[in-house]
Amino acid sequence: MPEPDDPASPTNPFGLFGLEPSIDLDRAGLERAWLRLSAKLHPDRVSESEREAAQARLAVLNDAKAALDDDERRANLVHAHLGGPSASDDKTLPEGLLEHTLAERMAIEDAAASGNTEEIARLREEVAEREQRLGATVKALLERAAAHADGDDHRTRALAEARVQLNAWRYLGRMRERLEGGSDLN
Repeated sequence: MPEPDDPASPTNPFGLFGLEPSIDLDRAGLERAWLRLSAKLHPDRVSESEREAAQARLAVLNDAKAALDDDERRANLVHAHLGGPSASDDKTLPEGLLEHTLAERMAIEDAAASGNTEEIARLREEVAEREQRLGATVKALLERAAAHADGDDHRTRALAEARVQLNAWRYLGRMRERLEGGSDLN
């Protein structure tokens, strides 16, 4: 595990900031740690010869902070920390998710094509609520996995189910991005 003050190692964003891997992030603690570490890398505090390396380390810190600030990415990091399968190793989705997602995407396209801002707003709210529910489900599963010893069957099952829900969360995230970012949706 990297040292908390070693911003050169992006393998453990929690470790970079001296935080314990947890779904419940102390955002104020993250902000304090980021400010402390990034201040050390400020161009006014490093020599001319160290500036390029300091910029690279600051980019690592900023990427790590962005990962921890994002609920879904942080949940994936905790899942990996607990030994769960990666999204590339297990692409399992909840039954019916693809069909439901296709129907929602068609509704988004229809609303966008007709300029129905009320429908777009409703869809945004629905996706946000589903993401919130998925986040709560993943949190509970990760907490259950953390409560069991490595190799315990309960831990293994909780991590496997968490992966399925994390995969679904990513699908919803893409839909939210489409709803929020599509210039033709505004």
